[in-house]
Amino acid sequence: METPQENDPDFMMSLARGLAVLRCFADEQRPMTIAQASRLTGLSRPAVRRCLHTLVSLGYAARDESRYTLRPKALALGYAYLSSNTLAQRAQPLLDRLRDDIHESCSLGVLEEGEVYYVARAETSRIMSISLRVGSRLPLYATSMGRVLLAALPRAEQEAYLRTTAITPLTSRTQTDPATLLETLGAWRQLRWPVERQL
Repeated sequence: METPQENDPDFMMSLARGLAVLRCFADEQRPMTIAQASRLTGLSRPAVRRCLHTLVSLGYAARDESRYTLRPKALALGYAYLSSNTLAQRAQPLLDRLRDDIHESCSLGVLEEGEVYYVARAETSRIMSISLRVGSRLPLYATSMGRVLLAALPRAEQEAYLRTTAITPLTSRTQTDPATLLETLGAWRQLRWPVERQL
């Protein structure tokens, strides 16, 4: 089956492959072999090897025998978004103030490709805290922030999301039944205040 990109003469497949390899480091959060990156991206091993070789040559990745890791230079790619995104910049002082008022960690997330991306965060100092940082991304159905974003969508879009998303439990308490999730989203939408306040 052809993808829309295959019919687009301006689409640069080599760049898309390189970005896919970069993204898989965030998914694994550990050094990776070519075989592991190939499995995660669905790309052939030769294609992954060329992408990693290029990233190493440009200083974005490092190689230690058969394993690859990202280098600090890769941070510049994420910082380019944060430094140019006025929403995150404007939200940070508000999140800091809210955190100080309620003594809870506060986050700003946006909906992107069926996931919630955290673009700003103000954390409390605690002995134990969840591993959630700016740049983290999580499924919409499995997070409170994701459900807020889903609840704000029209019902047809909610149903389409649940039809096309592989809903797998992240914990023993994750709701995985689409009908139950739709009921939850409907209840949250009826509240309106948390939906509008948190968007």
